[in-house]
Amino acid sequence: MLFNSSSLVDSFKKASSVFVIIFFSLKSSLAQDPLLLNGYSNPIALNPAFTGGSEGNAIYTTYRHQWPKMASPYRTLLTTADIPLDKINGGFGLLFEDDRSGDAITKNSYLLTYAYSLNVGESVSIRGGLKAGIKRSKLDLSKLTYGDMIDPRRGFIYETQITGMNSSITYPDFGTGFLLSTKKLDLGFSLDHVNRANNIFRINKKMLCLRTGQ
Repeated sequence: MLFNSSSLVDSFKKASSVFVIIFFSLKSSLAQDPLLLNGYSNPIALNPAFTGGSEGNAIYTTYRHQWPKMASPYRTLLTTADIPLDKINGGFGLLFEDDRSGDAITKNSYLLTYAYSLNVGESVSIRGGLKAGIKRSKLDLSKLTYGDMIDPRRGFIYETQITGMNSSITYPDFGTGFLLSTKKLDLGFSLDHVNRANNIFRINKKMLCLRTGQ
């Protein structure tokens, strides 16, 4: 079967535009993760469908130091490894993330990625990717303050009466992504947290919002 590359790209552009409009109109499409301004500096973190796309084994590292003049700045370390395998028309990858929101919250991710590539023309390929693993969030309760700890005159002098919080949670996390690649551009989308795991520090349940990426 022969594919018309130009018509395939045009169709994918239209489908991607509709997809973007739909997901940005949803209230649930709220970001829960640190976002990178230059996504191509760490392509597997941007979309698991990029797994196996490197010319050889590769390691990508991104470090962000936000608001450095604060006493407890926000810091993010994101490292991925790409292992292309021609025998399976794709590859495997690893993703590690260490995200510190000040000195109170630390989030770690340990994920395995996989992608498969299907050539539909001389210069056009469609890639599908998956990622799965675990995430762990830790909360330093000694760094938190609440309204019931405040005395109107003397400030923070009381012990909080708020209870029922755990200081560490571990939960599974899954994501997927698709990509159409040509010599001139890449078009695709990714979905993170598709299992919508319970990641709240309180005992009552709360679902993790679905994050989308284009």
